[in-house]
Amino acid sequence: MEQSLTIYKASAGSGKTFALTVEYLMGLLQPHAEKEFEHTLAVTFTNKATAEMKSRILETLYGLKMGLEETKPYMDAIGGGTASLRLQAGKALTAILHDYSRFRVETIDSFFQSILRNMARELGLAANLQVELSYDEVIDSAVDSLIETMDEKPEVKRWVLDYVREQLDSGDKWDIVGPLKAFAGNLFKEEYQRRSEEELKRISDAEVIKAFKGKMQAIRKKAEKDVGEAVDKVMSQIEDSPLTFDKINQGKSLYKYLMEAKAMKSDGPSATTLAQIRGDKPFPLAAYKNNQDCLAAAETLQHALQELNALYADRRKEYLSATLALRHLGPLRLLEYIDERAREIEGEAGRFTLSSTPALLSKMIEGSDAPFIFEKIGTFINNVMIDEFQDTSRMQWENFKKLLFEKLASGGKGLLVGDIKQSIYRWRNGDWKILFRLEQERELQRFNIKPKTLNTNYRSHQVVVDFNNAFFPPAAQLLDEITPDAEIKLSQIYEDVRQKPKKEDGKGYVRVRLCKEQGARGKEQENTIGSDNPPAPSPMPPAP
Repeated sequence: MEQSLTIYKASAGSGKTFALTVEYLMGLLQPHAEKEFEHTLAVTFTNKATAEMKSRILETLYGLKMGLEETKPYMDAIGGGTASLRLQAGKALTAILHDYSRFRVETIDSFFQSILRNMARELGLAANLQVELSYDEVIDSAVDSLIETMDEKPEVKRWVLDYVREQLDSGDKWDIVGPLKAFAGNLFKEEYQRRSEEELKRISDAEVIKAFKGKMQAIRKKAEKDVGEAVDKVMSQIEDSPLTFDKINQGKSLYKYLMEAKAMKSDGPSATTLAQIRGDKPFPLAAYKNNQDCLAAAETLQHALQELNALYADRRKEYLSATLALRHLGPLRLLEYIDERAREIEGEAGRFTLSSTPALLSKMIEGSDAPFIFEKIGTFINNVMIDEFQDTSRMQWENFKKLLFEKLASGGKGLLVGDIKQSIYRWRNGDWKILFRLEQERELQRFNIKPKTLNTNYRSHQVVVDFNNAFFPPAAQLLDEITPDAEIKLSQIYEDVRQKPKKEDGKGYVRVRLCKEQGARGKEQENTIGSDNPPAPSPMPPAP
């Protein structure tokens, strides 16, 4: 049996939905294969996309059955005799409508939920399990319960009081309930849930926390000491030189920067001071611009400030990182207890949060038999299709790929469709790097991988497509030159951006507006490419 995995890279407007529909129908429209839909799983990420895909499949089957003109492109793509194809399309449509519950085109969340519900017994969950979309209520109850019962747990009480003292010492409010609830949201995020048991135990280890706290405090003190000494050196140099602050152009601004830097509160020098440090503007005021002593002192000051600026940028990163770690150390120690109470609350109410589903399934699938998982959802799957694959999270993929690999190994087919450039669900932990590196994944090498790129744009007019082809590749190259050490090059991501226009009509337009920086001199420039009666330009606010 062929072990086939097709990977479509489909840019916007390239006919992705058409290709997906064709791939899905290819299985149904083979002779006597009208019930193949029962063995095909197609998942996407939103209810809207799911509804659109279902509608497209059903409408196309109806159109093929009735011989409608608009389905001719599908007929050409699928191939086969017209009469036999129409007959088979009618059979497939009837089969789906008569057994619609087995028409498995669904969101990835609903798929995981179906597994969760069918394996509630194995997971120790209530049979009447309710899946909650929001975890806010669970967190609120868990944190409130922790505070109310902390007298029963001396260790928890000590950590809570330590957290209160740290808040007061840093000048923040003593009421920690709000910040603790906000931080506890990490319990339901994938970054936390993917941590190993060993890592989670270290978080609640008092000795580990104490050592880490000491390390962070040492980093802060060293940063303050190094920057403080460097600032004092510059201050002494200015005070002992002919070029004092009252003779420096924007001297007050320079003084403010030095004082804020010493307190580790500066975001960097002002634009004028930065230009002086770079040598783009002179330090002395106009009255002293020809004073040789002032000019010599300015040159020495410039080198000293360059060293300070580089040191400050380096030390401030360390300082802010250590400060942020110390700020979250208090609530971090309490996460284990909040998590424990949250699970108890969920169990008592017979609820389970949607965001916890991938983590629970990950633990269940690890070391389990993949066919058993499919048996529990009451479906024998041969073919697996994943749309919008660029929005898959790391944990979702880890869960899904074991099921996908099992189907491929037994002769089934897989289809993954995505476009890195359209990754929009990063707030849901979507990781476009999975798609970017998919063909190099070692576990996939044993299968017959068929990468395909859809490079014809059916949506946009020719001028728009030509502009994209001309603009984005060099723009990506330019950004790569700005960040040469980037892990992944933008030119690699945009290497498939070039498309052929289906509408070769010379129509369409692109308006480019170059916005001036706020406060800068000059006039905004605007150019329009194409002449397809573009609308009048709408007013735009000045660029920030």
